[in-house]
Amino acid sequence: MTKKFTQAKKCTDCGKLLGSHNKSGLCGFHWRQKWRQKPEIKEKIKRYMKKYQKEYQKKYYQENKEKISKQHKEWYQENKEKMLIFMEAYYKKNKEKILKYRQKYYQENKEKISKQHKEYYTKPEIKEKRRQRDYAKQIKKGEEK
Repeated sequence: MTKKFTQAKKCTDCGKLLGSHNKSGLCGFHWRQKWRQKPEIKEKIKRYMKKYQKEYQKKYYQENKEKISKQHKEWYQENKEKMLIFMEAYYKKNKEKILKYRQKYYQENKEKISKQHKEYYTKPEIKEKRRQRDYAKQIKKGEEK
């Protein structure tokens, strides 16, 4: 008995030779590429990566906290002027939008904000600073007259 030879299967995208058991007509690389394009698989990968990245970032930050904070401070000192320029330009460009957002936020969180203010201004060190500032203002007014 002789075996029948069949023509070799090839990947439809790249032409790579495939095994006789392959039914999709794609090599492993191209099959995986097409599989990842399915919306449900994309969503699954997205969720997994989001969770994994958060955990990894937390772990990395905890291990390198000092190094990262030092780098941030250095970068901030180097780019302080640039940041101020960009922030000012952004504020000028989007002034109305920012003010509307702030008003909306204030209206929605009035109680929370007032509670935070009360807690902050009842601290003894803050009271002392405000008293000193007011006293300095009174002295300046007295000198100007």
